[in-house]
Amino acid sequence: MPSPKTAIGRAIREIRLREGLTQEELGFRAGLHPTWISAIETGRRDPRWSTIKQIAEGLGTSEVEIVALAKRLEG
Repeated sequence: MPSPKTAIGRAIREIRLREGLTQEELGFRAGLHPTWISAIETGRRDPRWSTIKQIAEGLGTSEVEIVALAKRLEG
């Protein structure tokens, strides 16, 4: 079972790929460096809620969708 931090990263990656975005494109849209996106997606960084909100906006989705997908991936 993945940790919540890992599950959030997996959820972000899944939505990003579904939207056809690279980490660079998402980083630009979210106002974050692509290395941060990579670190979050791989579970090396535990994002703050404000960062999840920025990423959600960059993905054109909501924080709730990211968290709901993470919960499904977690369990």
